[in-house]
Amino acid sequence: MDKKILGVDLNIDQEYIANCVKDVVKASMSEALGTTERITSEVVNEILKAKVDKDNGKIRDSDWNTEPIIDHYLKEEILEVVKKELKLAISNKRDVIRKLIRKELQEKNNLEKFVDSFINNTAKTVENQWHTEINIDFTKQTDD
Repeated sequence: MDKKILGVDLNIDQEYIANCVKDVVKASMSEALGTTERITSEVVNEILKAKVDKDNGKIRDSDWNTEPIIDHYLKEEILEVVKKELKLAISNKRDVIRKLIRKELQEKNNLEKFVDSFINNTAKTVENQWHTEINIDFTKQTDD
């Protein structure tokens, strides 16, 4: 089959032509349905009404254990920003934090609490293989 038009071989990629036609059809359909601004507004409203599972963020139809999609993603984003900022703050104050911890551990009462907590939690870990939890509570000693 001859692809020459008026004796000129244009040799245009068929996939390129198909994509151009699709774009023209989409634009025509959008224009026929109404303004693209209205369609965009409706799409955004539908997305904002969507509910997602609180645990995994997947869209769900029911209301049980769900939250609005915008709340879910904002919460995730805020948590990520807070984590990064905390890591940065801790990194910047690492020496100060290290000195404060060292100072607190040098006090006999706090050191005993730390050792007791470590031993108790290690013993619990032998009984329960799921995780180790160490809680340290620093309280200021008062002279009564």
